[in-house]
Amino acid sequence: MPSFHEESPQERKNKLIQMIETEQPDILFLYEYQFKEIASENMLMDLDTLLNQDKDNGILSGMVPVKTEYLRSIGSGKLYGLSNGFYSRALYHNKDLFDRANVPYPRDGMLKSLLDILSHSILTFRKL
Repeated sequence: MPSFHEESPQERKNKLIQMIETEQPDILFLYEYQFKEIASENMLMDLDTLLNQDKDNGILSGMVPVKTEYLRSIGSGKLYGLSNGFYSRALYHNKDLFDRANVPYPRDGMLKSLLDILSHSILTFRKL
């Protein structure tokens, strides 16, 4: 019976690095964690040299600035890649419900566990 061997994260990283060194691809499609790992290994090209040649800034015109800034932060200030997509989350809340229950509004950066407590407080209030 063949044995099953699950690769460790380090083994997967090493295989990716080996593939990049061997194949030297022009374009890579990476998950975010892979992008962080490979950028930290200095194996990606700094795209700013190419973008500086783009006089009209057409390449970045379709990019969400927050995402581009995030990608630069991963690369220690250098842009090593572009994102093929972007999604965000937003929380909408009914201020009247919070006011009636005398519960503080959710704040930016609030942990989900605290938000759950606030929501539970409103539900408890509504049952009274």
